[in-house]
Amino acid sequence: MKRANAVEFSENSKLGGMSTTYAAIGSCPADCPFKKARACYGMSGPIGWQWLKLGGRGVDLIAKDEAKAIDGLSGMNDLRIHALGDCSTNEAAKLISAAAERYMKRSRGRSTAFTYTHAWRNVDRKSWGKVSVVASCETAEMVKEAKARGYATAVVVEKHESDKAYIRGLRLSLARNRLAAQNLALNVASVCMTTN
Repeated sequence: MKRANAVEFSENSKLGGMSTTYAAIGSCPADCPFKKARACYGMSGPIGWQWLKLGGRGVDLIAKDEAKAIDGLSGMNDLRIHALGDCSTNEAAKLISAAAERYMKRSRGRSTAFTYTHAWRNVDRKSWGKVSVVASCETAEMVKEAKARGYATAVVVEKHESDKAYIRGLRLSLARNRLAAQNLALNVASVCMTTN
């Protein structure tokens, strides 16, 4: 069974037509609240079938397979790393960032590589190299912690009634993507980028 996969041009409407990778759920941190609650987009969203095709354990082994898959892409589109999956060790992030940097080099400056991570507490920002990486947070306190570790941040909010939302002093801007979590314990309405 494959541990990771990459596609040259995703038809996923959330991604808007770019290259992307999918890594086995074993790549994700054990403490991810969405994974623990079985409310992850990869488990319940429209691309959940991808995880059914991927398997295997060993975070660094999964990352090696994902890096190899990235090396098989042309580099001509922007790259969304981990439409499913994550890097939950520094070594895994370094493997993926090295492959992403090779990818961007092939594009001669025409593409970028980016991702979101729930493993920001355990993975140093510098391990991601030139990859644009956003720490996924659930609280204002987490946003402060992630920013202190050098990460840009996004936060999940229960409600988002306007483009001028504030959560305990954090100014937010509505991201284009909306999550629909089936597990009501998380009560997810939208993901917002923090701007301060």
